[in-house]
Amino acid sequence: MAHGGTHCDYADHGTEQHPADHLELLVGVALEGPFCSDPGTPAAPFVAQKSQDTTGTTLPNMEFFPAIDLLDFQTKYRVNASHSVERQVEALQQAMIKTNAELLSDAAMASGVSWTCQQVRAGYYSLDAVPAIQYGGLSEKVELYLAAVYAKAKQVLVERYRDTDTTRSGHQTAGFDKDKAVSDLIADYEQESREKLRLLMGKPRCTIELI
Repeated sequence: MAHGGTHCDYADHGTEQHPADHLELLVGVALEGPFCSDPGTPAAPFVAQKSQDTTGTTLPNMEFFPAIDLLDFQTKYRVNASHSVERQVEALQQAMIKTNAELLSDAAMASGVSWTCQQVRAGYYSLDAVPAIQYGGLSEKVELYLAAVYAKAKQVLVERYRDTDTTRSGHQTAGFDKDKAVSDLIADYEQESREKLRLLMGKPRCTIELI
């Protein structure tokens, strides 16, 4: 089965193609069929990460990408008890789907081959294995990926539950426009997620100003 723009084909020494196992996301979305092709390199198995304890704080991801730590998200993006754990998990799942789709999209790259497929062809079968600067033993690529997912998840939370979110000002004052402040905050998180992804893929930063 082919899904345009989201995968490519595996090949073994350029002679025989082998479909990879389904790449399942936690929420049950799967990219079916062959994943990546490299005419001169044998394919390595690319299987979905098995679901672990979904009642815990770790959300499993597609095998290439790192699992998501709920507590890390809560701490770094100051997600408080106004959002239930169920809401937070749902937001993270949606963020993972959107972020992974971007990294798996052929259309996102000028070469016409998705960023993830390029890494797999080069022999890197996980994001952590992709060559990157290390900060305290942590891969810059992994850190950028997590930041992109977290920012997207926070955007989802703010957007869906406007009435329960605080704004950047922390309190209302005379002339304060809460709707505008929240809309600005949503736009900020969206831009942050986009910028982290561009940095991860090695794309130049793009700034657009409205006149």
